[in-house]
Amino acid sequence: MNEIADGDLINAEYDVQSVDTTEVLVILSTERSGSTFLCEQLAAIDYCYAHEYFQHYQYLQILARRWDFMDGERINWKRFGQALRTHRTAPNGVLGINVHGYQLDWFQQVDFTDLPVRYIHVVRNDIIGQALSYDRAIQTGQWSSLYPKNGDYYYSFDSTLNALHYLQRQSARVSAFINANNLNVDVITFENIISDPISAIRTVTGLDDFEERLSKYRSSMIRQQKQSQYREIFSKSYLKESITQSYIKRDYR
Repeated sequence: MNEIADGDLINAEYDVQSVDTTEVLVILSTERSGSTFLCEQLAAIDYCYAHEYFQHYQYLQILARRWDFMDGERINWKRFGQALRTHRTAPNGVLGINVHGYQLDWFQQVDFTDLPVRYIHVVRNDIIGQALSYDRAIQTGQWSSLYPKNGDYYYSFDSTLNALHYLQRQSARVSAFINANNLNVDVITFENIISDPISAIRTVTGLDDFEERLSKYRSSMIRQQKQSQYREIFSKSYLKESITQSYIKRDYR
């Protein structure tokens, strides 16, 4: 992902006027778990503008230029936290943040102890499908429906296995964060977000009257359902190869 697409929630058009923050909603997730799609839906109904604000490859750099929270070459986390509250709190007072496993170190640099914080854990039951999707996104550069493909996808057992191991490590980090902090979290699955997004949003928001505002995401849901066809094919290939490949090293000494 090189250029930021129109419609990406990181863009300045989603900066809002200063509103007092009354609650922080933290979505704990991993790549290709459905969290970005969920965040887009929450933004569509103006519940919150959750995004990967701690993604350092691009997003933190973009926000640093716009919100001025750097001390030289170092991030002033206190100023960054205040900038998040100032620019990304929805009219209802909710500040939403999507945090992947590898971003947790930076997330913990920002102090939200003066506010009630609610946690949602987004998981994907089909971890092999998630690994295939992650590998596909890396190869094609298409991290969401907002971005065009800039390459082709070629299935490989080794690259799928590497993606699987990476996602498992990130998932373990999220689980460790939850357990170490004794957090109460609501769990939402990718499968539920795609098959029944209305129910998923109700779980997050407690709202009822919002369905009409989600109409523009119907095509994204259809696209996800179509992609499930290629995932099913390659999942079978991966499972077959995982039985025959001698990639597991054992040491009984």
